[in-house]
Amino acid sequence: MTAAARVAWLIGRRNVLNVFRIPGNIITVVGLPVLVLITFGGAFSRMAVLAGYPRGDPLGWVTPFAVVLGAAFTGLGSAYDVARDVPTGFQDRLLVSPAARAALVLGEVLGSIGRAWLQLVTVLVIALPAGVGLHGMAGAIPLLLLASAGVAAWSGLWALAVLYRLPSAQSIGLVTIGIFAVSMLATGQVPVHYQASWLGAIARVNPMTPVLKMSRQGFLGPVTWSGTWPGLLALVVTAAVLAVLTWASLRRLGRGAR
Repeated sequence: MTAAARVAWLIGRRNVLNVFRIPGNIITVVGLPVLVLITFGGAFSRMAVLAGYPRGDPLGWVTPFAVVLGAAFTGLGSAYDVARDVPTGFQDRLLVSPAARAALVLGEVLGSIGRAWLQLVTVLVIALPAGVGLHGMAGAIPLLLLASAGVAAWSGLWALAVLYRLPSAQSIGLVTIGIFAVSMLATGQVPVHYQASWLGAIARVNPMTPVLKMSRQGFLGPVTWSGTWPGLLALVVTAAVLAVLTWASLRRLGRGAR
């Protein structure tokens, strides 16, 4: 267990450090949620006057969305890792090494979570001085941390499931499409009752919708169990499904490494 944990830690650390090793990554990784915060924080500044939007600070609606959306894109780091490692043979060396294969997956997932929390801190450093309201500090930040970590785990597992099966840089486009579909066809920007019929139907079954509702607690109102458990359930069930897909893809890749 100690060896597996060390392998997972080193792979996760490598994933996070790649943000700083490649200067362009700092802009794309950290800049994305900040851009969303600034852009939609301004565009939605008058949304509180509309019926159906939560009353209060518009930043309370946008800030959790910026954090969760940023977390949804962290899996691209794992996708790029695999896309680089397979052609160079490094991935094959990991697969035939004594390291447990689960540690390889866990390491990339930990890297995605590390990136997501880096984004979370950056967004809060801007949003809190800007006046985002907190109606439940004791619960707001922990729930946002949990939502960010869970969505980052989804993203990392999805990226690995695709890249282990189709290990090429071209497959990163498929990863991005999946992330966009789940992130945008939810309630990140607009409440579900304002969405057109087919968009609203997708948003209602999208696992991102209850996660966003959970993450907004404490920013738009008090933290409640009824607003929390659907998000927790969505995080666990979706992660379990993606883990099965990732494991199946890894086994297929591993047969080719022998």
